[in-house]
Amino acid sequence: MLIKLLFSKDASKKKPEKKERSSWKVLKMLIRLAILVYDALRFFEGDE
Repeated sequence: MLIKLLFSKDASKKKPEKKERSSWKVLKMLIRLAILVYDALRFFEGDE
């Protein structure tokens, strides 16, 4: 799923639009959030 999003980002590079850029910002924020959640889950699992 994430790979598909990254590929679509590369495809949108060929025809840059303001909407595409803002959606890429949101996507980056979601990826950052997902990494934080993943790290937190690993931390709690290792704590048990």
